[in-house]
Amino acid sequence: MKNKHYYYLSFLKRFGIVTFLFNSMAHLYRYLTATFEWEENARYLVKTAQNPFAHDFLDLGTGPGYIAHELSNLNGARVIGIDNAYRMIKLASAKKNHRGYFIQCDASNCPFHNDTFDSITARSVLWLVENPRKTLREAKRVLRKGGHLILVEPLSDGHLLRTLRGVKNPKARVAHLGWYIMTKLLGCFSEEELKSMLTEHGFSIRHSEKVFNNLAFFLVSEKN
Repeated sequence: MKNKHYYYLSFLKRFGIVTFLFNSMAHLYRYLTATFEWEENARYLVKTAQNPFAHDFLDLGTGPGYIAHELSNLNGARVIGIDNAYRMIKLASAKKNHRGYFIQCDASNCPFHNDTFDSITARSVLWLVENPRKTLREAKRVLRKGGHLILVEPLSDGHLLRTLRGVKNPKARVAHLGWYIMTKLLGCFSEEELKSMLTEHGFSIRHSEKVFNNLAFFLVSEKN
């Protein structure tokens, strides 16, 4: 992530502007992302997180709760979703018959004991937090040894036109366009930057691939 973008985003985060934006646009965000593309990606994350020994899950930046709701359908799963935007938490909690538990808090300062979770998911989170490294340290703290941190992050070199050609749903196109514009304004990581940061913080990379028609990448890492 470019330094000028990092400090700009830190400034916005410090004064709560990013959280304000997501609170203000919570219903619009849910409307635009309630598409096959986003829901299919959520199911893919959950399929990756699923294993017979994983029961305790944490979803960082849960938003309207797409991933947390999918995780809660797993047999024996105990799921907590967190988000700094209280309106996102309200939307996630409002879904009927959900079995997750949702908390408003900062991903870099979680109210959980050490070694609490078997798996942590985070879609489009690290590029939006004030201090990504602190957030990774916190994820490592609450994740059990051998547990998985599963990320989807926008690519700094993502190609918008190529992406939009592969997206047929008009709502999904608008969501992808908005995501792309935000990343260009605020900055995001390259795949190499994020892999390096994960390795520095005690995670081993297990799998990575491009998703959302090459606009983002999907990365599975394991706590050493």
